[in-house]
Amino acid sequence: MQSQNIRYIARLDHLRFFAFVLVFVFHFLGPDSPLVFHGEWMNPKDLAKLWIQNGSSGVSLFLVLSGFLFSLIADGGRKPVRYLPFVYNRILRIIPLTTFFLFLIITVNRAESTPMDILRLLTLQLNTGHPWTGWGHSDAFPSGPIWTIAVEFQFYLLFPLIIGFIRDKGIRWALGLILLMITTRLLIIGNNNPHIFYNLYHTITGRLDQFVIGILAGIYYLRSGDARPARVLPLMLAAVVLFYAFSYLFAQRHESWFGAAFSFPVEAVLWSAVIIGYLRFPFPNWPWLDRLLAWLGGLSFSLYLFHLPVTFLALKRFGMSYPQSLTEMLQRSAVIIAVTIAYACLTYYTIEKPFAARRVKYTTHGS
Repeated sequence: MQSQNIRYIARLDHLRFFAFVLVFVFHFLGPDSPLVFHGEWMNPKDLAKLWIQNGSSGVSLFLVLSGFLFSLIADGGRKPVRYLPFVYNRILRIIPLTTFFLFLIITVNRAESTPMDILRLLTLQLNTGHPWTGWGHSDAFPSGPIWTIAVEFQFYLLFPLIIGFIRDKGIRWALGLILLMITTRLLIIGNNNPHIFYNLYHTITGRLDQFVIGILAGIYYLRSGDARPARVLPLMLAAVVLFYAFSYLFAQRHESWFGAAFSFPVEAVLWSAVIIGYLRFPFPNWPWLDRLLAWLGGLSFSLYLFHLPVTFLALKRFGMSYPQSLTEMLQRSAVIIAVTIAYACLTYYTIEKPFAARRVKYTTHGS
């Protein structure tokens, strides 16, 4: 989605769509799926299964992209961010569709719903109230992804302060904040155990350093020159290294001290490298593909919120089953994603876009 505060970078929307696809594939894995990694690192099929099993990493990509984009908008801290206009724009971007989604959850859970449910939105508590994801999660209208809205908006409230401190105190302060979050997680784990991973996973305590690393990646991108030509071969070699680095992380992170304390920043660093590499890769000039992927990325918020209800509809009412092979995964995913895109067009053009048109400029020229 385009902003009044920075020139549009279509490839960032490409990556948003890729992040959605990762999350969708993970959610379509299904219980007791045969598409589970068994540790054969040199087997391409098993590596594909490992990525499917860890497609939730797409959430981390979304979060790092947020920090990266806002860093570009603020010119790495050189442009002061006006707090209230920034938050106003974030409200226009997130809250209308979230409110619509929230009332759908209330509709299907009417007997249990109370006026306190509205306070969950106002107090950013959409990631509490359920042991798995967050409030409202049920088979009647699956709403698991709603937890990320709370974490994302908490970051929005902090971003103008964070970028201001980076501007005043330098990169060292941001690195100190990342270290603080890592040691804080170690403190929490020490008082519990590594199985608290998913409490950290669904909260700002586990995610804040991912946003900050995204900000630092944006600063690096600006300072190293976004127009500098890149050679294909080094970037392709880097892509292979990143693929296997992600694969190793995915195989090691869950329910361990490393996973609970360190996997979040490591994952963010890897995604930051993907973002910068993708922005600099000299792809062939295919305007139609660029526009298509950018358009799909613009729909990513609607796609992200509504892909589970569409998926469950296909499973419950139209005889589709969870995929049992990689081929079935590709075929059935294509059908469900196509239907989700059709519905996302309705929510985007009737809810998201009209409110987005009311956004204002929130950066000023700094020194």
